[in-house]
Amino acid sequence: MNHAQLVKSSIAKRIFAPADQIRDDMMLADLALDSFALVELLIELEETSGIYLSAVDLGDLGAVGELIALIERKAAGTLAELSSHRQTS
Repeated sequence: MNHAQLVKSSIAKRIFAPADQIRDDMMLADLALDSFALVELLIELEETSGIYLSAVDLGDLGAVGELIALIERKAAGTLAELSSHRQTS
């Protein structure tokens, strides 16, 4: 499962909708996720992706696509960091 599928699946589960109806341009604020549901979403995304996300990260995001892009950037940064660490070891 790629990052986009992971995010959309996690959101869909919380709003009781099919994942294929979650679009990148949908605003997180419009998806009827209360603060508790957003925290649960963060925790699930962290556990399934292995990427640390903070509440501050979510606060800066507007659309689903922005959340996907954030996770992809963090994943790329983690991979680059691991690669750099292996080269210096």
